[in-house]
Amino acid sequence: MIGATAIRQQMQRSRWTPWLGLVAPPVAWAVHQQVAANLMLYDCRLSGAGLVTEVGVTMAVIAAVSGLISWSSRREDSAELRTLAGYIGAMSASVFFLALMFQTTATLMLPACGR
Repeated sequence: MIGATAIRQQMQRSRWTPWLGLVAPPVAWAVHQQVAANLMLYDCRLSGAGLVTEVGVTMAVIAAVSGLISWSSRREDSAELRTLAGYIGAMSASVFFLALMFQTTATLMLPACGR
């Protein structure tokens, strides 16, 4: 528990942690979009339930973790901008997490070489 407390205090002191939820999830979504599109163009059998699903789940985890970091970095006693950035970062991360989950679910439901 001592390590978890030290990590939380370090996150609350850092200047970039509230903004992580605004930066990392859109990048994760763009990486997933590019990987899926490039694999479909290269060979449609690769874009089925295998590799694209793994990339989608990995990017969704990145989006969720960055949202949790933004949420936990806010402090009620600090400047209003930091608290606002923590809330907005967490909300932005949740929207991109939802988008990644929708795309990953569609990859599982639709046939890869269906055209």
